[in-house]
Amino acid sequence: MSDKSGQATALTAFNRLESGREDVERYLRDLPRGPESPLARLPRLHFARWVVIDRLPPDPPEPDVLDQPYLVFTACVDGDTRAFARELAERLRPELDSIWGRCVGYPGAADAAAFADWLLDHHVPTSFFVAAYGKSTVQDVRNSLAAREQVLGFALRAQKLAPAQRLDAFKAAFPA
Repeated sequence: MSDKSGQATALTAFNRLESGREDVERYLRDLPRGPESPLARLPRLHFARWVVIDRLPPDPPEPDVLDQPYLVFTACVDGDTRAFARELAERLRPELDSIWGRCVGYPGAADAAAFADWLLDHHVPTSFFVAAYGKSTVQDVRNSLAAREQVLGFALRAQKLAPAQRLDAFKAAFPA
């Protein structure tokens, strides 16, 4: 088992909900998406999600029903999970009480170290982890996407130019 893929690390935590499942699900459903998402404030985050579960997949054919629902958090991050968990508490402090506040033993987000300890106490090692860009940091991926947009924009602007004009435009857009 490995939580590493290149320089990327997986974090999976199962936290038992004491109450308020519907409130947590509604809050998560109503969070903004894309650049407005609270998760966008985490510079080392490739991917993350929260899911509320009350049963495990059927194996054998009958699902294993849990006594209480769990809030499952999964993330793919650059580097160390402890540093990421502290960053999560520091940068998402306003949202964490609404997300994890109904979980057993939740220490609150005011003490980032206590939150990190609590979250990592509920960490479950990943049995098979592959990061899409395991050797690239989040910033590497963002830089590559920005370069792609720049090249596509140039291609669209330059498609009707004569070859000599296109070469001049390319040299101006992408100086050596």
